[in-house]
Amino acid sequence: MANFNGTILTTQGRNLLAKALAGAELQFTKIQLGDGIWDENTNPEELTSLVSPKIDLPINELKIVGDGTARIRAVLTNTGLQEGFFTRELGIFAKDPETGEEILYSVSYASNPDYIPADGVTKIEDVIDVYTVIANAQNVTAVISDTVVIATKQDIKQHNTSADAHPDIRQAIQDATGNLSQEIDAKVEAHNQDTNAHMDIRNTISTLQKNPFVIPYSRLQIGSAKPATPQLFDSFYDTTTNTLFLWDGQQWIEIDWVSIVQNSPEFRSGKLRITNGILEISNDGTNWYQVIPTIGATVELLTNGYTVFLLPGQTFVGRNTDTIPIAAVEDSQFEGTYYYPPPSPGNLWFGIIPSGINISDGYGAYVAGSSGKASGNSTSNRTFIPLIEQSGTVSTCDNWAHFSISISNGVMATTSVGHGECGAVVTANIGHGTYPSNGYFIGKWCYEGNPQVVSLFSIRRVA
Repeated sequence: MANFNGTILTTQGRNLLAKALAGAELQFTKIQLGDGIWDENTNPEELTSLVSPKIDLPINELKIVGDGTARIRAVLTNTGLQEGFFTRELGIFAKDPETGEEILYSVSYASNPDYIPADGVTKIEDVIDVYTVIANAQNVTAVISDTVVIATKQDIKQHNTSADAHPDIRQAIQDATGNLSQEIDAKVEAHNQDTNAHMDIRNTISTLQKNPFVIPYSRLQIGSAKPATPQLFDSFYDTTTNTLFLWDGQQWIEIDWVSIVQNSPEFRSGKLRITNGILEISNDGTNWYQVIPTIGATVELLTNGYTVFLLPGQTFVGRNTDTIPIAAVEDSQFEGTYYYPPPSPGNLWFGIIPSGINISDGYGAYVAGSSGKASGNSTSNRTFIPLIEQSGTVSTCDNWAHFSISISNGVMATTSVGHGECGAVVTANIGHGTYPSNGYFIGKWCYEGNPQVVSLFSIRRVA
């Protein structure tokens, strides 16, 4: 079977998990395989179906592992398969208890797929075990098919070594040989306690702990003592031991953040390093700054004064702050949205001070449209990167925009579309300026160069 990466919850899956955590039934219905190719524009979280589905696999067994995951077992057979295919994509489907609709709950992708031949070429019968996150949902079931049943070697081994299996034979052996049965039981127990036993399950759990996207949303706190009342999927970075933990609803699980960051573009290019257990980033190779590793598809920082490191694909949420504490060096790209309520300080330029360092060549330009009219203007020689010429000081004017940020070749460049002057005005904007060689985080929000608190923003790292 192809070597699939850990499963990723889709947006529909996260919504269904939220219902399950509130007490609804979480019922898995099938596993599906496909040969669709995921390119760089494919966002697994946004998928509602496989790109190219080929075969549905009925569920043979469901087991709650006990670490916030469930093992779903299915039987793969090519009986009746008309055309062979490469197993590149895998999807787990579940039933929405409110609508009865079957939705794509989680997905996985194999960069090195296996080929499943058509029926009549080579007979295929294989058992597939797939693990997916269920957190601490209590009512988890599956539609079990009894049409295809294959016992695995592990099933047979577990049956044969079970203390409840073959009681008549065990009694006969004990009657004939005395303590032989107890010796067998002792060896079985020793196997179960062996750290090298059940490596397939152990390796699957390890994969989940190394995949930052398995967890849909995590609130990160930083300090020397773990939070007293954590919530599900909260994370904690211990500054005394440089250890990252995740709360699974019952206990703190240590996360192998070193393996996570070693897959980043910055680590591979030498701009990210680990010194005495501390994660550090540098744009120029001379000035190094501590950054905090993260876990979760979406991360919200609850402790001020720190900068977090995101992998491509992770999203950061900020509230009521003038700082964007996301590590950023060349080359990287981001996209996001921001909002803050009225009144705004004025109808001039809102922007970003790159890495909190004033520059001298910030440039911005906009075009605006309203009720059949159009206008435009530009600004230059600014101490910040202009992002949008925003709405005015009228007490009813909200300020928001969708934007992108690119950092490359010593330049921070921005584009945005958002709310212009107060009223039905839309503006499209561009901005650029120097990104300091010693910069290490995106920067600070500002209005005309002065710090500006933003009520809510979310920024996703694209590259």
